[in-house]
Amino acid sequence: MKLSRRGFIGGLAAAAGMRSLCRPSSATAATSQARIPIREFRYSDVKLTGGPLKDQFERIHAAYLALDNDRLLKVYRQRAGLPAPGEDMGGWYDADGFVPGGTFGQYVSGLSRFANATGDAATYTKVRELVEGYAATLGPRNYPYASTKASTTWPCYILDKLEIGLLDARQFGGVRSAPALLARVIHGASPYLPGRVYDRGPESPKQAPYDEPYILLENLFKSYEVTVRRNSGRWRANTSSTRSILTRWREA
Repeated sequence: MKLSRRGFIGGLAAAAGMRSLCRPSSATAATSQARIPIREFRYSDVKLTGGPLKDQFERIHAAYLALDNDRLLKVYRQRAGLPAPGEDMGGWYDADGFVPGGTFGQYVSGLSRFANATGDAATYTKVRELVEGYAATLGPRNYPYASTKASTTWPCYILDKLEIGLLDARQFGGVRSAPALLARVIHGASPYLPGRVYDRGPESPKQAPYDEPYILLENLFKSYEVTVRRNSGRWRANTSSTRSILTRWREA
């Protein structure tokens, strides 16, 4: 059925009238305001008791827990000039790969959620060791990428993954140093980010044709919310970088 403009406006008027009739009393409104606001379940609040979902959960948890820390950190340690034991990860992850070090933050994120869901001490320890190992590679300039190729071709995509990893390390992995490290990572990445948000297409920079700046905003805002609460002393300048990126992109 085709709806005319007059019919649409009439429907709005009727809806407004029903809203006034259905408006709760002041006593009901007061009761509603006293209710606890909606919130997320924590991973620890939900337990899988069996079936294919639990089997899959346990297989992936075991696979993540079996990842070798030295291999995950190797490209970052090599770039920082630190001892870098362990075999190469191979494929896209290596320093000359398609997205160098690109999934590190995703591994930290997944492990943090597994830790919170299971309470497993070994998983909590692995999250902390990976975060601390990565922090040691940033250096005085807080350079967060695995290689020059990473900061040139995928600056936004990789930063987004590092953000979610550190956000989850803080919220679910219990790593108290993660917010300060998150501020350093964003501060160090800031010079490599584009001046505006763009979609993949003809306007993409030639050096970063596949990067995805449009995915960065949500976790960048979450990072600002987390870091601004502790915006003091030695890392105030790092926190201000997050706000400057958000402002720059809003005005572009």
